[in-house]
Amino acid sequence: MGGLFKNSKISFLLFKFFLEFAFSAGFFAATSLFITRVGTFSLFYIYFASSIIALGLSYFFSKIIDRYSRKVIFYGSFFTLGGLVLIGWALIQLFPEWKALYFAVRIYSYAVLVLTGLEFWVLASLTFTHADSKKVNSQLVVATILGEMAGGLFTGFASQWLGTESLLLLWGASLCIIPFLFVRFSFPRPETSGFSTGIVWGEVQAPGTGFRSRSFFSNRLIQLIFVFWIGYSFICYGSDYVFNSFAAERIQGEDELTAFFGKVSAAASLIVLCYHLLIAPKITERLGPAQNFILFAALMILPWILFIIHPSLVTIAIVDGIVFYFSDHFATGIHSSILTVFPERVKGRLRVLTEGFGRPLGTVLLFAVAALFAFQVRIEQMQYWMLAAAALFFLFPLLFRKPYGRHLLNCLHSRDPSLVLNSVQALCESPQTEAIAPLASILHDSKSTELRRSAVTALEHIRNPEAMKTILPILADPKNSLHSAAIDGLRNSPEFQGIYTLIGLLKNDQEKDPVLIAKSFRVLRDLLGKEVIVFFLGYLYDPNPQVQAAALKALAGFRDRRLIPIFLPFLEHADPRVRGAACVALHPFARTREGVRDKALAEIERLASSRETAERLAGLEAIGATRLYAYENLLENALRDPDKTLIWEAASALAQLKDLDFLQPYLLLLLDEDEGLAVAAGKRVAEFPRWSRRKLFDKIEELQDAQRAKIQIRLRKTHQDFSHDW
Repeated sequence: MGGLFKNSKISFLLFKFFLEFAFSAGFFAATSLFITRVGTFSLFYIYFASSIIALGLSYFFSKIIDRYSRKVIFYGSFFTLGGLVLIGWALIQLFPEWKALYFAVRIYSYAVLVLTGLEFWVLASLTFTHADSKKVNSQLVVATILGEMAGGLFTGFASQWLGTESLLLLWGASLCIIPFLFVRFSFPRPETSGFSTGIVWGEVQAPGTGFRSRSFFSNRLIQLIFVFWIGYSFICYGSDYVFNSFAAERIQGEDELTAFFGKVSAAASLIVLCYHLLIAPKITERLGPAQNFILFAALMILPWILFIIHPSLVTIAIVDGIVFYFSDHFATGIHSSILTVFPERVKGRLRVLTEGFGRPLGTVLLFAVAALFAFQVRIEQMQYWMLAAAALFFLFPLLFRKPYGRHLLNCLHSRDPSLVLNSVQALCESPQTEAIAPLASILHDSKSTELRRSAVTALEHIRNPEAMKTILPILADPKNSLHSAAIDGLRNSPEFQGIYTLIGLLKNDQEKDPVLIAKSFRVLRDLLGKEVIVFFLGYLYDPNPQVQAAALKALAGFRDRRLIPIFLPFLEHADPRVRGAACVALHPFARTREGVRDKALAEIERLASSRETAERLAGLEAIGATRLYAYENLLENALRDPDKTLIWEAASALAQLKDLDFLQPYLLLLLDEDEGLAVAAGKRVAEFPRWSRRKLFDKIEELQDAQRAKIQIRLRKTHQDFSHDW
């Protein structure tokens, strides 16, 4: 991937943005021209013909997508689809009285939607691992929504200035040009998110992981996905029929109707955008497919209940926004994550044979149901059909759970390393007790650090005593390369055995690494809450200043005012690291009789301005930990110091402040001749905010191959999990 930008992710996101921008303008224009110049009485015929065309093109697409040059298919399909849109626009200009043209353009626009979407998401599924796909999908959905929103706003206003027909010209030209601007082949698949798996185990190919196109539909999981798309498409385009018909009854004039469509699109896209920016990373990305399907069913049924209770332009806009926009993105995201646990050689055909065939067949089903009523279907009838169909989606998670779990277990025995990795990552969301034995085999036999780390996480998600027995030896051994991953995984499996083992390491002073001590404190705090305060207080008496500092920072997370008298004496501690940690602990308390925040700020400034290196390091760290943007000048001064440790601490603090000035100095540290310093700096990256980590890894991707490989080797030596950041 590449194009106009060196950053492949930016190029990929921009491609999706402009694709959706142009689609919003063109599709609404085609719909509005048809409704105003032909009427709504033929909408069912439009849906049927669109579906037949889309089915034919999808069948043709399924025959070539995984067999011939992806470059030729990708560019050729976009150029052909765009060219046909331009031909339709030209014919409308020449023969505006031909109603058949409006039929053809509206029918064809649906096929363009299906095929361009399939092309894009197939390439996305070939590029990202399962764990990465859930995060990247949110970013791609955000790009999609921004494009739809911008396109909707543009349509809402431009249609009245330029005319609705001109928007078809924009759409066709965009389909021909945009792919060549933002996409460059070949699309290199990252070696498991930046690291090679090196898997040598599992030479036996299990049943269910080898697919042939003729036997696709013998797989129960594929059958269910296929049925899902038929059902969703039935509801989606039934809702679209009600939306178009209801709006046409209430709004007069093609330009006004087009403007209404555009404004509904923009409003719906804005709501979906807010969801994916604020809620999706915290909820849906952490849920497995079965849980997401339950949420999906609720989203399908609730807006129809609202419309039935109070039919109006506002409530039908809510129905269209949730069912046609929100649920479509939601379903595509679920499908994309499921698609990662299939072999690469069949992903293209699988996407076409499920979504590519399922969507049009759902519309054909809608046509068939309407035909039973001689196409004299009233809105009052349709709304109850949609409600009943949406209610059936609550059965889907029950039918899906067992075949999906069985499929994941089969994939663990595949000889395809990327398929095994994706399946292990998927088991973190859909734990299976039967997976304990194969996951234990991966821990024992695999040479891939990332795969073994993912196996540790998956075992801890299972929350089973047998799984914990496999993890305990790793958790009890601070020298084990997976020890850090086992500590992190305790958040997912709050078993008392694991907590007891971790506390034992700390009590017996077996945990020597300050970074792992701090991580252990954070995990215990998250698991036990305020019950662990008494345990942390004991470490304030530890003779090791680093342990005292880690305990102060852990206690700072509780923000309990009762701890202020305990924190205050540490401002006078002889070790600057402890004083800096005390400042971090006292900073949250703004209004106190003792004025502790002012004392903490004064001490931080004094430390960061000191000529003593140890004091200055403690002050710089405290600035980053407390997010003191007012002291950025002290950090920038430290970046110009010849002492590399000061540069390291200042760059780390800037990363905590999400200031891009940290990138260049930190890259130099990771490439430093002193490998020990570089590995230590790499270990600190795990503590950065997610935004700063992503920016750093994006910058690493832009480096030359030799430099990038050098940094990757050093990051492996940190034993930290950076797989989700590549």
